[in-house]
Amino acid sequence: MAQKTFHEQLEEAKSELAHQKEKLNDQKKTASGLEQDLAIFERLVSDADTVLLEYGHTFKDLSKRWRDSEKSLLAKKESIPNSHRKELAEKVGEFEGPLLKEIEERKATIDVLTKTKDDAAAQAKISQDKLQKVQGNFDSLKNTQTHLDSSLKDIEELANQIESKGAESKAADPTTFFLISEVETALDNARVTTHKELKEQMEEAFPQLMAAVRDAREKIAHSEAIQTELENAIRECDALVTGRRAKVLEELLVEAAAASDE
Repeated sequence: MAQKTFHEQLEEAKSELAHQKEKLNDQKKTASGLEQDLAIFERLVSDADTVLLEYGHTFKDLSKRWRDSEKSLLAKKESIPNSHRKELAEKVGEFEGPLLKEIEERKATIDVLTKTKDDAAAQAKISQDKLQKVQGNFDSLKNTQTHLDSSLKDIEELANQIESKGAESKAADPTTFFLISEVETALDNARVTTHKELKEQMEEAFPQLMAAVRDAREKIAHSEAIQTELENAIRECDALVTGRRAKVLEELLVEAAAASDE
């Protein structure tokens, strides 16, 4: 085997060093990413340790307060005769029942709106995709001259290369044959559209584009309106759920005050 020259050995060394450097850079990036992950993990563990430590200090007190509250509640409930419990439950039901029913109705409405929102979003996506396609077709028509100019320029450049080869040598060679094939392909792909044809195509495409624009705008607006309606419904339902206890207590207190005044 012939001995490699100094320059060849130097180039090989440079190539190997460049490869090693690239590997080291990749390793540095990986190491940096791992260090960031480790910092996050350490912070999470620290947070968890803090929570567990604080909870451990207060757990006994919380447990005692829970048991005391439970005993007090059971004692209070046992002090109410069974016959009176039924009467009280019915009175609570008079105020809480309609509220619970309204909450369930709101949840059912939210389910319907969620499905309607998903359907509307899907229809909006379809209309946007259609608009993109129709817009692309119309833009392609607008760029007919640009495309034709580019095709003709390519054909002219190929023809000049063939003429230049012919001037150099009268005998055809593989290069000339290849260039001729390229010209034939370019001519097949380059379709010259007449002014009349382009006008007709654009007049046909324009109303399709206008229809697609309107349809996309309407579908998107409908989807956004449903989304807003859903968000309002969720917010109102959450307010009912959150305020249920206070609302029932308020109405029961009003009822009790009215009864005491009689």
